[in-house]
Amino acid sequence: MRCRALVAGITITACVGLTLVIPGLVGSADASTPWRGHPNRELVSYTVRPGDTLFGLAVRYHAWTRELASLNHLSTRSQLRIGQHLRIPVVVKARRHARLTAKQLRAERIERAVAAVKARYTFKHATRWRGHRDRILVAHRVKRGETVYSIAARYHAWTRELAELNHRGHLRVGQRIRVPIVVSVMRRAEAVALKRAIRAASATPRKATHHSRHLTARQMVAAGWRDWTMSRRQVRGLIVKTANRHGVSPALALAIGWQESGWHQPLISDAGAIGVMQLLPGTATWMSNYAGRHLNARSTPDNVLAGVLFLKYLRGLAGPHHTTQVIAGYYQGVTAIGRKPRWYDDTKRYVHSVTAIYRRLL
Repeated sequence: MRCRALVAGITITACVGLTLVIPGLVGSADASTPWRGHPNRELVSYTVRPGDTLFGLAVRYHAWTRELASLNHLSTRSQLRIGQHLRIPVVVKARRHARLTAKQLRAERIERAVAAVKARYTFKHATRWRGHRDRILVAHRVKRGETVYSIAARYHAWTRELAELNHRGHLRVGQRIRVPIVVSVMRRAEAVALKRAIRAASATPRKATHHSRHLTARQMVAAGWRDWTMSRRQVRGLIVKTANRHGVSPALALAIGWQESGWHQPLISDAGAIGVMQLLPGTATWMSNYAGRHLNARSTPDNVLAGVLFLKYLRGLAGPHHTTQVIAGYYQGVTAIGRKPRWYDDTKRYVHSVTAIYRRLL
């Protein structure tokens, strides 16, 4: 679930419309001018050549296919004529991102990772606990399922101090309490989290493994794969059928499946996420309790069922009108759901991408 890898033969970004290309594979863009009234856009004049398509030009010049078509009074399915003059609305940030070197991209990833960790350990309205060294007080509103022990562990506080400060051992949902954070313990935990985040951001992202290219059918079966040869059309129908049976929006399930794998089953990410819905083995085992039977994440029907049940569970937590929180929860976990949840930067990008696909499938 937490891996965002592309596999050869699957163009997930095509559904969103904006694609970044590797520097050096595309020639330099023509002279551009600002597009008035549209920030972060520049216009490039272009004359259509043999083999050009709207989507191909959008990829080459880092533009949105829909904007390119609308600006030139075309539809996204229009055929281009050789010699036709077009204006291409280039997305400036996308073009800049495509031109960044590997070193610059690594520096940006590290910067974002460090900022995310620091945000988790920053409390704007903390106050000192008078008479108690190395302690700060933070206000917290109790949520469903939380206990004195879980809150103490989350904030790096002593359970006994937390209970005595609030004069109770049992908590009520919605109750406002004060949490005495042990500053030295919190700082040590922050230092460890920073090291892990920097190490993860410094690593070069690797693509997911495409098992069907390396294993024979007998080896696939021996490895536990079932129904991995289903076409994308068949997988799409399976997702729609499963979502309807369990009261989940088919468009949402399809959008998640497309973002995760392009509706393709024999995939395992570096993080260990499996199949169409890119489920971690632990999540599949967890969803087995809701299915009433063991779910094999390497079986296409079981993988789709586990993903749909997980979406149903998240919708129950977030509510029927908080689709973006359900999407964020699928990527980040249940910590992305709540009144004022803290989303990581990559979670926000994931929500934006899935939402764009979801709207097109409605």
